[in-house]
Amino acid sequence: FINGHGYATGSLTFQYLDLWSSRWTWGGEEPPDAGSIVSIDKGVKIFLDVSTPILKVLVIDNASLIFDDTNDITLNAEY
Repeated sequence: FINGHGYATGSLTFQYLDLWSSRWTWGGEEPPDAGSIVSIDKGVKIFLDVSTPILKVLVIDNASLIFDDTNDITLNAEY
């Protein structure tokens, strides 16, 4: 029972994730387009909610890229 407002059930974990498709994940710019060099920096967690165009390079530097397993999502990168 939580502060007279209701009951919590089970054990829950909350994570803050940035959406790949959101311009706010990319500093207000559109998501990376074909031929882009993309770096996901340390500590960042991105939820891949759309298939990517063919990226030139994708570097995941001690970060997390989590795939949407409820849709047919493809990550496309040369390197």
